[in-house]
Amino acid sequence: GTPLFPFGHGLSYTSFALALRRPNGTDVAVEDPQSPLEVVAAVRNTGPVPGDEVVMVFWEKVWVPDGVGRGVQWPLKQLMAFHRVTVGPGEEKEVPLDLELEELAVTDARGTKAVLPGTYRVLVGRGSHIEAEFRLTIPGLPTVVMHNALGP
Repeated sequence: GTPLFPFGHGLSYTSFALALRRPNGTDVAVEDPQSPLEVVAAVRNTGPVPGDEVVMVFWEKVWVPDGVGRGVQWPLKQLMAFHRVTVGPGEEKEVPLDLELEELAVTDARGTKAVLPGTYRVLVGRGSHIEAEFRLTIPGLPTVVMHNALGP
């Protein structure tokens, strides 16, 4: 059925705003898929009382080269990282998130789990509210994370 509330929905006695500090720009190219990507979000409490907010990072596939990713059931959107932060009224806090690109790995029909080259959309938001995004490009060949991921 249809969900009553979107993923990450929550109520608060205060309000928040989010801005993406890093990476700079809307297009990011990865040199080494085995190194984490630093994302920094700034969360500002725009309300009258202290409160907690959860910064969430999701990914979506945009494009992969022909012949790459055959037999993969791509998720529509997948949670990649999250961090809860307490922010006082009028205060702003930077929330660092080191994104392990292994979180982009998908498993094919043979059970090989790999990070595939291509372009991905990275979405940063507060629960169900996406407030910033950038495109992430991973060049080269697939980076195998695990063989026989479906086996015993």
